[in-house]
Amino acid sequence: MRKESSASDKSISGFRFAFPVILENIFTVVIGLVFSAILGKISVSSLAAAGTGNQVISCVTAFFAIVSTGASILTALNTGKGDRRRTSEIVEHAVFLSPIVSVVMTVLLLIVSSPLMRLLMPGADEAFLEEGVVYFRVVALSLPGLMMDNTFLSILRSAGESRVPLICTVIMNVVQILAASLFVGVMNLGLAGAGLAYVVCRYSGMLALGYAIFRHTRAFEITLRGILKPNLSCIGRIFSMGAPNVIDGIAVQSGYIFINSLLIGLGKNDSSIYNVLQTLISFSGICQPIVSVSVTTLTGHKIGAGDIKGARKNFRNILCIGLLATLALSAILLIFPSFFTGLFTDDAFIHAESARLVWLTLLFAIPAVAVNASEPGVRVGGMSKHVAVSCTLCVWLIRVPLTWFFCYKMNLGVSGVFFANTIACYARAVIAVWIIHTKRWSVKM
Repeated sequence: MRKESSASDKSISGFRFAFPVILENIFTVVIGLVFSAILGKISVSSLAAAGTGNQVISCVTAFFAIVSTGASILTALNTGKGDRRRTSEIVEHAVFLSPIVSVVMTVLLLIVSSPLMRLLMPGADEAFLEEGVVYFRVVALSLPGLMMDNTFLSILRSAGESRVPLICTVIMNVVQILAASLFVGVMNLGLAGAGLAYVVCRYSGMLALGYAIFRHTRAFEITLRGILKPNLSCIGRIFSMGAPNVIDGIAVQSGYIFINSLLIGLGKNDSSIYNVLQTLISFSGICQPIVSVSVTTLTGHKIGAGDIKGARKNFRNILCIGLLATLALSAILLIFPSFFTGLFTDDAFIHAESARLVWLTLLFAIPAVAVNASEPGVRVGGMSKHVAVSCTLCVWLIRVPLTWFFCYKMNLGVSGVFFANTIACYARAVIAVWIIHTKRWSVKM
């Protein structure tokens, strides 16, 4: 029988929770850079071709966040309250919804893969386009695994469990590199091999995380019987909490897709340079997912316990630490630009131009980490709709028009993309931080 527990029993030390999250993201970023290095050496345009497919997958994942985000926020709040029964119910319904939604979306993507990629890669030559289509079709097969991974990881972290996600993430990343080495390095399957590495990696993670979810007994305890008896009221709570996140997630990711298409229109070189710099941002922006997870969990637990002052203090502390760490990592990129850009391309021109423009990663990284801290803080405070509105407006009324203006009217190329994104991110961060410090934040919680 499921037992209720007090909120004090569920309180966790910020450092005890954050340290495994930090290790997990450092390991993930390092492995991601290794994987990108393998990918970038396949061909001159391989990073750009894969980038388009990855943007589509990210957009689809943003839509699916109606389940993962809704479940993670409710898990954090109910864990903070000490309501083990309600937390278990939320997790069971998330486990029920995830495979259904993800399989349907995978089938749809496979059906429209060729015309979709042709639409998103305007002006691309046939070889470039074929690279993108092949990669996208293979990666699309990994979508159910990716969505289940995201759901399981977010639930475990929101429940205050950070060590198990660390272990499972290590397993996934090691599998990915081993699979990439086999499919790309030994079997010479090119971008198709890189896509297969994602398939193997994500389904391995799904199995490991699924085992962890069913074995968990501290904050929640789920049963197969509970999963197979869905309740419309609980599904409605998950959807209502996650729906606003879908709006802003799709707004951001569709904006990225549109901007990626603008870049491809500028030419293969500009698109490749942009993707090299975007890869480096995963290094300088390593704190972005860390602060996002930490704010959702640690601030959410405080809100669930009714400690609004403590919730704001947690948010500010996490944001400051994230900004300082981002500045330090960006400085490393600026000191050794040629070393880092050379990891991801063998083309001399792309290498030189990417190294020259590395400073753009610092320009963007600061507001990006602020957004990744403040917007989850607004969501967990019960004001997800505000994030959806501000994010949509900033992307489509600021970022997209400015990208077109800077790239096509001022001929700034890759620099113009970063200028536009930086301005839009500052606007989003300012709005979100302001909301967190208003009296209305968390009132409904």
